[in-house]
Amino acid sequence: MNYNAVIKEIPEYIMYCKSGVIADWDSLVEFIHSAADECLAANPDMECDDSAYNFITYPNGFGGDGNILLEYYEAVKAFGNETKSIKFKKIEKTKAVCVLHKGSYEGLKFAYAFAFQYLKENGYAMSEPPRECYIDGCWNKESVSEYLTEIQIPVDL
Repeated sequence: MNYNAVIKEIPEYIMYCKSGVIADWDSLVEFIHSAADECLAANPDMECDDSAYNFITYPNGFGGDGNILLEYYEAVKAFGNETKSIKFKKIEKTKAVCVLHKGSYEGLKFAYAFAFQYLKENGYAMSEPPRECYIDGCWNKESVSEYLTEIQIPVDL
């Protein structure tokens, strides 16, 4: 796949966050749904931000293939009640090097490699862990070849 990097300004958001460990990638959607269910149980009137911005980060680096530590973030309109595993955070606006990947999640490693090479070649320093934004996936596409993911790497410019 041919990749292209663009620099975007990501706005400030209020987000809820759930940290956890999944056994494998097949458990990811279930993890995301459980985060939303838990947040809504503690905050029945909670509304997602109109942007529908959400992402996953890997606090210990990219997950690998088993016992994957991750954090799921979703933009909401206001802070809410926290639980043992749901926390609210304000994410400051930032600039990010962004690369779109179309196709299966197994191919994301190539998008990451391209993005990190772009950072190196252009002298950019990563300021926060990379974000994976799932734009299209099993919830709205029939074929894995139609999945669309954006890798966002916050940088200091």
